[in-house]
Amino acid sequence: MSGVYNYNPYNNDVDYYNPNDYDADEIKKQFLNADQIVKELPTISPKHPEFMYTSKVINTQQISTIQATLRSKPIDSVEVPLDD
Repeated sequence: MSGVYNYNPYNNDVDYYNPNDYDADEIKKQFLNADQIVKELPTISPKHPEFMYTSKVINTQQISTIQATLRSKPIDSVEVPLDD
């Protein structure tokens, strides 16, 4: 008989688990029960007035074109006035 011993630190108990003791229907029932419990749990979402969720296509080529026109151009010389 093979099995697994699990230590539970919350109640200082050792549980023995034998995988042969459970059948597929019992495991399925446990998953379905867990799904129901999850549905009943409260969902806490952050509340922030500036949160914005969007999903849209962004034309990066258009952004690159605009950015290229905004780049500074090199200059040969600059006159800097001196305060006396």
